[in-house]
Amino acid sequence: MSVNEKTQRELIELINKEVKSTLRSIELRLNSIEVSLAEIKGKLQGLATSWQMFTAIVTSAVASWSAGAAIVFTLLRFAPK
Repeated sequence: MSVNEKTQRELIELINKEVKSTLRSIELRLNSIEVSLAEIKGKLQGLATSWQMFTAIVTSAVASWSAGAAIVFTLLRFAPK
């Protein structure tokens, strides 16, 4: 093997190591993105439940206030004068 071939082989090995290092870095960043997306997905799935609870509470409160207002107006209308 000549010196030129040895130099080329060393250069190829060096480039190979650099490419592997870069790919590892990309893999780590992709794993980080995957974790972040999983967190967002979990929050969005929980949002539907939170929205349903909020709507149920508001609807119950409005229904109670409406019923109370109806009773008060009825009593005031038929109250002796």
